[in-house]
Amino acid sequence: MTLRARVALVMSLGIAAALLLQGLLGYVSFQRLVVTDLDHDLGGFTQRVLTQSTSVSSLANLRPVYEGYLVHARVLSGTRLVADLTGNTPALPIQPRSGGVRTVGPWRVTQVPLVWQGQSLTLQTALTSPEFTAGLHNYRTTLLFTALLVSALGAAVAYALSGYALRPLRALTLVSAQIAESGRLDEPVPLKEAGQGELHELAHTFNRMLARLAEFRAREARFNRQAAHELRTPLAAMRLTLDAARSGYSEPEEAFEVLDVEMSRAQRLTAALLVLAQEGRLTQTEPVNLAALTKAGVLNTAAHYSGPDEAWVSGDAALIRRALGNLLENAARHAPGAEVWVTLMRTGHVWQLSVIDDGPGVADELRPHLTDEFVRAGARGSPGAGLGLSVVRHVMTAHGGEVRIGPAEPHGLEISLHFPDATTER
Repeated sequence: MTLRARVALVMSLGIAAALLLQGLLGYVSFQRLVVTDLDHDLGGFTQRVLTQSTSVSSLANLRPVYEGYLVHARVLSGTRLVADLTGNTPALPIQPRSGGVRTVGPWRVTQVPLVWQGQSLTLQTALTSPEFTAGLHNYRTTLLFTALLVSALGAAVAYALSGYALRPLRALTLVSAQIAESGRLDEPVPLKEAGQGELHELAHTFNRMLARLAEFRAREARFNRQAAHELRTPLAAMRLTLDAARSGYSEPEEAFEVLDVEMSRAQRLTAALLVLAQEGRLTQTEPVNLAALTKAGVLNTAAHYSGPDEAWVSGDAALIRRALGNLLENAARHAPGAEVWVTLMRTGHVWQLSVIDDGPGVADELRPHLTDEFVRAGARGSPGAGLGLSVVRHVMTAHGGEVRIGPAEPHGLEISLHFPDATTER
């Protein structure tokens, strides 16, 4: 069933339920009014019979009609019929006790004590109105017919109006089908057909999703091309080294050394690509002592550390270690022989981890792009794959932090990582 048909069905069911509920309440009220009138007149008829019970002749002349009602009366002794006062009395059940009024079919029936001809008997009287009975029946019939008719009309109107209301959904479905068939993401839903309200917001959100998907696809295609190119370089170097060793153009020791370098390069590149593939998501977090991790990271390097002994952040220790390692490797690679300082300090609710070198630094126009994929700070052909700082940016995004890059005084480069303090998050 289509959404349009479901809207019409729900509308018709709602109308039918509302009409039936309203009609039922009206029917109950009308029925109660009718029963009250019947009981009042039944009491009047019963009192008349009791008044005439002293005269046998008057009882014998009771008419089966009273105030426009059909009436019956009979005298009972226990469950035995003593006298039928109106004639043609229907087969009404006999109550074991007198008192009270009950409904038997279309009749309202009551039994009261009667002293007649010196005997203690029971008078049973009954009253009905064909007009009232027919009126209740017609009320029920009219209610059901009206509910069906109005529900059908409501469903037709809802079906017609929902076509206009759901027009943005049809446009959304059409665009989705075109995307599924062609794979193109540059055909957004026309917002002028979306109207206002939730459907306009849905169309706008869908267009934003298409734009994000198109951007992601373009970035993925560019990344795949560049990653394939970067991986091809160490693989080609290893292939040439193996061919040279087989042909006798190089010694095995020399080939092993080259293979070890290129293999390490390929491993670093693969590890960086795996981190980037996480798309800035952390599968699990834990309290990490950033100070202890930093001191351990600079232990086997020439860098100098200054900072506290404890600095707790929430995150993934392995990824933070990778980010710090990339910063130290970049400083050693692009500023060889320079002094490197690693500082850790708290600013407000943020821990700032900085790696500072007094090397040649980076040009101002290149500095904002250092965290992009495959961007190298050195000249073309310089070592590295251009993914180190990109990995650092992804790690910081996953930890809710940021990377800031600026010049060091008097010369060099300062890269600082800003982590939210875990103690304030608690």
